[in-house]
Amino acid sequence: MKNETEASGESRSLQGLPRRRLLTLGGATVAGSVLVGLPGAAHAAREGAPSRAFAPVPPRALRRTMPAKGYIVEPVGVRDGAFHVTDGTYNTIFFVTDDRVVVVDAPTALGPKTLEAIREVTANPVTHAIYSHAHNDHIGAMGIYGSGVTYVAHADTVRYLQRKSASLPRPTVVWKGRRAFQLCVDDVVLTLTDEGRAHQPGNLFVWSGSHRVLMTVDVAFPRWAPFKNLAIAADVLAIPEAVDALLRYPFRHFVGGHLDKAVPRADIEEQRAYLEDLFAACRRANTLVDYVQVTAGVDPNNVWAQFDTYADAVTRRAMQLVSPAWNEQLGGADVFLEDNCFVVTEAYRIDG
Repeated sequence: MKNETEASGESRSLQGLPRRRLLTLGGATVAGSVLVGLPGAAHAAREGAPSRAFAPVPPRALRRTMPAKGYIVEPVGVRDGAFHVTDGTYNTIFFVTDDRVVVVDAPTALGPKTLEAIREVTANPVTHAIYSHAHNDHIGAMGIYGSGVTYVAHADTVRYLQRKSASLPRPTVVWKGRRAFQLCVDDVVLTLTDEGRAHQPGNLFVWSGSHRVLMTVDVAFPRWAPFKNLAIAADVLAIPEAVDALLRYPFRHFVGGHLDKAVPRADIEEQRAYLEDLFAACRRANTLVDYVQVTAGVDPNNVWAQFDTYADAVTRRAMQLVSPAWNEQLGGADVFLEDNCFVVTEAYRIDG
């Protein structure tokens, strides 16, 4: 990696990078989040605005303008019958057969808009609703489909649902393990697998081979860097493997749980390249920072303070090693960089 220095140069090489905690700049101690000299930073802090400045969002990552109704519904895939619904932040998909509708999730933010989108396309009833996984923001409105619907979920998702609100419909079609489950509704055949379990056990890949449409939630974030703390991944080090699994499917369109676009394969390949850079930087950073050196001067009786100082140094080194070119390619590449570098470096430290 260009311009790498060993731990002896740590104090010099980490200047100018963001930290949430107290940071000494030019002899002055500044509280809160700061951003100094981050490549691509364009928006200066204003009175009443956050103290950080962020890189501008690349045009290709900008969200579409939503119509007055608050959502967009559009066909996806290579044949009729598959539709993507988005409100600009949350996504879902549904499939229309001759007589019925199969839908995935009911995000809380979309709520009844999901049903409105379905009604724009078809008068057929919703007969099957699939839980992608058990996180509230994606399934909080599942009750809108009613009691006469067949609800489908992996057994691991059912386990999480058991501790949630009783208003969430309980699945009646459930399977265990890592084997694929085929849901057949008229001429639509959906293959459901828990290959997204890096995010949460039971998180499904929903694949329609006839439409060549693939959906999974919180594993890939097309045209954007991953969400904070890799979207609270259950298994951080397995996230790249999950994205590799996405790329084994010959999809025409991929639909993630967030943002606003159904995207082609190239966008998932780009996400994989970003993760490769991020994870390589974090592996390398763990080898470059010397614990004893960076904690010199910290109260030897305060082991939490010592480790926090060390973890901050490793995180900042990893941030320095991630290519700044991503700021011009992916939306929000600078926003959660610190958080994501911490969880990956820590995952390598304890699980790698």
